[in-house]
Amino acid sequence: MIEPAIAYVAATKHSKDDALKLEKDCEDLKNCNPDDYTELARLDLLFHLDIAKATHNIIIPIMLEPIHRLMPPIKISVYKAVRNSQDSALEKHMKVLHAILKRDAEGARRAMTAHLKVAEDHLRLTLKSTASR
Repeated sequence: MIEPAIAYVAATKHSKDDALKLEKDCEDLKNCNPDDYTELARLDLLFHLDIAKATHNIIIPIMLEPIHRLMPPIKISVYKAVRNSQDSALEKHMKVLHAILKRDAEGARRAMTAHLKVAEDHLRLTLKSTASR
């Protein structure tokens, strides 16, 4: 509900510096050690926070901060449990990034919605595997 709208606004409001930061976030995720689950989670969340900052609305990152404080253990669990989660996150982040860079607001919204659907599916798999242990 929240992040697709944030991606939409970021596509229309981002600066060149924002674009460079988002590109670096994706590159860092791509190059991250796949066994460093804590760093993968940090980089994943950083990309989302940097999209929020790219809206240039100072309230948006503040709104996301409490959610982001809760997310690292969840993200770490997903990266541990779902074998292709790093590749999947990178692929989805790149789609969001490309839409933002093209200033395709509706495309950014759709890409973020698709990304969050996959993230939800990965979390469900993680919870299922944890419950069956």
